[in-house]
Amino acid sequence: MQQKSMTIQEVARLAGAVATVSRVLNNSPLVKENTREKVLDVIRKFDYQPNLLGRDLRRSETMKVLVLTPTLERSIFADIVQGIEDRGKEDGYYVLVCPTSNYAER
Repeated sequence: MQQKSMTIQEVARLAGAVATVSRVLNNSPLVKENTREKVLDVIRKFDYQPNLLGRDLRRSETMKVLVLTPTLERSIFADIVQGIEDRGKEDGYYVLVCPTSNYAER
């Protein structure tokens, strides 16, 4: 059975306020170094992984681009996707690629 992921509230209970944990995760300069280390120790100890979907919903942005392509077997499509990925990476976007195999319903 898979273990339930730790929440930011649980990290905060062990290491400080939710706002402090958030600041540490976002590398804010407002956090004292000893506080930062305490939070990071808890994060490492319990292998905390932020809920990226929750973060995206709070920010009202996903920083993700979905590319639908009929195929990746033809080099033109692969080249286009590579260009999108390169540019997306420069701007901090994750690029998701879905070859549709020429099925319009996909």
